[in-house]
Amino acid sequence: VLLDGIYLLLQEGGWEGVVDQMDLCLMLRCEESEALQRVFNRKVTNGASEEQAAKGQEVTQRIADLVKGSASRADVQVTLKGGSGADAFQASDVTISNGHPPP
Repeated sequence: VLLDGIYLLLQEGGWEGVVDQMDLCLMLRCEESEALQRVFNRKVTNGASEEQAAKGQEVTQRIADLVKGSASRADVQVTLKGGSGADAFQASDVTISNGHPPP
């Protein structure tokens, strides 16, 4: 079973035990500014005005800060660097970390 969600690693709000039920937990990351821009664009694409989407950025930022604090609970973190869109990334744009320093 594949689970997708930004709250799955949280240690509060009823999410505390979720990660313990997983065999493997990956966290996909990108630059925060890129993530915030993607949320803004998605809201506008789905019918929000730019003003409405901009007002929602404060909430989006609070959620991003909350999720960042739980990143260490992931077995592996995959960080994407590069442009927008799935086809904009190359293998050199990906960093994989298991939270342990390399030998």
